Amino acid sequence: MGGEEHWHAVGGVGPAGSLGFTFHEVPDYAPVGGGQSIPVGLPGLFEGYVPPFHATIEDAVDAVVSLRSGNGGPVPWRDASIAAEIPGPSGEAIAATKLLASYIWDRYGRFPATIDPFLTTVWYQAHHLDVDFYDRYYPRAAVPDHIRNHVRDWHEQAHG
Repeated sequence: MGGEEHWHAVGGVGPAGSLGFTFHEVPDYAPVGGGQSIPVGLPGLFEGYVPPFHATIEDAVDAVVSLRSGNGGPVPWRDASIAAEIPGPSGEAIAATKLLASYIWDRYGRFPATIDPFLTTVWYQAHHLDVDFYDRYYPRAAVPDHIRNHVRDWHEQAHG
């Protein structure tokens, strides 16, 4: 995400492209990841709610609250009037969130405290699902047909 400096630090040889991510240097004193550079965003496209994209961590909290209030942010309902009827967080809740976020930022030198704001982990299922278990304890729709029929479609044909 950041380019050659990180590529070479892990033993990479030669040039490495970069997506242009901005990195935050975790202070050496931090109990988790001290001295590391962590990705915090891609300017103009994928910006984390942390400095340098916000002047302070408290400003980042204000930005998240602003999203929640519907000022150009995502609303999980098709009809935005539903969201407008839900009360926003109280001043006390916002102050408590700022206090907690500030503590984490000051103590750990990063936010969140123990993981990067942007993770690039790739997950996949690498086993055969026990469909009988899901049929016993969950509604049939819990297992999509392409998973439900995987063994039949991919393995019985090869052997049968």
